[in-house]
Amino acid sequence: MADSRKPSALDKIRAHYLEGRKLSEKQELKRKQYEQANAYRVQGYSVEQCVHLLRELGVVGSVAEAYRIIRSAEELFGDVTKSNKDGLRHILSENFMRVYRKAWKDNNLKEANRALENIAEINGLRDLDGNPIDWNRILIPIPVFSSDPDVLRRQETVDISHQNIGGDE
Repeated sequence: MADSRKPSALDKIRAHYLEGRKLSEKQELKRKQYEQANAYRVQGYSVEQCVHLLRELGVVGSVAEAYRIIRSAEELFGDVTKSNKDGLRHILSENFMRVYRKAWKDNNLKEANRALENIAEINGLRDLDGNPIDWNRILIPIPVFSSDPDVLRRQETVDISHQNIGGDE
């Protein structure tokens, strides 16, 4: 069944962005207010700071209107704090992965484990019981190509270096 409600100003502005529909002067003013509010939020201003800026610059006439504009901007463009948190989580994870790689290369297992713990914590990774992952109990396989029997034993592989390799038996 089709939605029988009358399109709101926000619906019309959304249609403008999605379909290029024309806006009235009043709708264009609202669109610019939404964009300005969103721009402040993207720059990292809190809702309260954004309200203050919108009032101070004369973009809105009242505090209540500023809150309505911000709420509508979030409905139209999305909540920037959620995308910022996801982005920050990704950036931090990448940075801790660099720390892990360097620590692993330097054979600093303690720092490598701490980096993995941080990655797990940032991303909310847990074991099957819901507890933080104990990285000291996890062996991360690193491909090593060696014929040294001691290395092969540590990797729990079969040492075939002393067997006749003539054919399949």
